[in-house]
Amino acid sequence: MNESKFFAEEPEGASSYAKQAFCAYDGEPEYFIVSVDAPCKIGDKKEVDSGIATLILNDEELQLLGTPAVLDRCPFPPVPDKGYPPIRSDYPSS
Repeated sequence: MNESKFFAEEPEGASSYAKQAFCAYDGEPEYFIVSVDAPCKIGDKKEVDSGIATLILNDEELQLLGTPAVLDRCPFPPVPDKGYPPIRSDYPSS
């Protein structure tokens, strides 16, 4: 199966996407944000969800990514009527 994955280019974009999904969908799973190195000339760059700069990678391009590092913190402003989105704090960082 050929699949594509979306990666925000900046942590603020990833945070914004997670907040939008948390607000839009009941039962949305927890989010954690990672940093990963990628070669300069892979993927397609697009803006999604109100201007979030995103890199879209296919299965073959995913193999070219470096080892991800989970960011310790991803501050979110509170969501009206829902509080703070859940962020995994138990995920091991590298």
